Amino acid sequence: MKIVTLFFSTLILVLILLIILIRWYFRICNGEKKLGKQERLLNAANQTIADQRLEIIALRKDIISLQRSLYNTDPIVYKIRTFNDRPEQAALSEQEWHAYLSLLEDIFHFISRLKHDYPSLTDNDIRICALLKEGVQNRHIASIMALTQESLSATIENIKHEKMNLEGQQKTLEDIMKTF
Repeated sequence: MKIVTLFFSTLILVLILLIILIRWYFRICNGEKKLGKQERLLNAANQTIADQRLEIIALRKDIISLQRSLYNTDPIVYKIRTFNDRPEQAALSEQEWHAYLSLLEDIFHFISRLKHDYPSLTDNDIRICALLKEGVQNRHIASIMALTQESLSATIENIKHEKMNLEGQQKTLEDIMKTF
């Protein structure tokens, strides 16, 4: 009788243990399925993020292209670019200056970058830098700014050497501004 009781007790214990192991096995299987599903979702999300980053890069390039097109077709930019060809028209009203400098800022962040990098520049210095960026010849800049050519040359040297501290640069201020 003790052997039969011991046998049944052992059998019941083995069955309970077997049931626990089977439940544990199914939990592991379900966990692995859930983990696999989560990994697939994560991979899909990562792919979506990568695709959206590429789309953002393409959109930024489009924005830059559109901004440059807008800049290049602006009537004030056209007027400034023709100063070298038509020196008799080399003048800008305050309203045109404001529109031109706003356009430079909106598209290239030109003024804020100049002010950040070279805080001692005056408004007239920035205007000279803007005209140099556009390739306007010094004699026309002098006319526009109501300066003599000697005074403009001294101002340009002062901007480059004193205010921008670019003394060792072999490039002209015009070359520096074109790539700024």
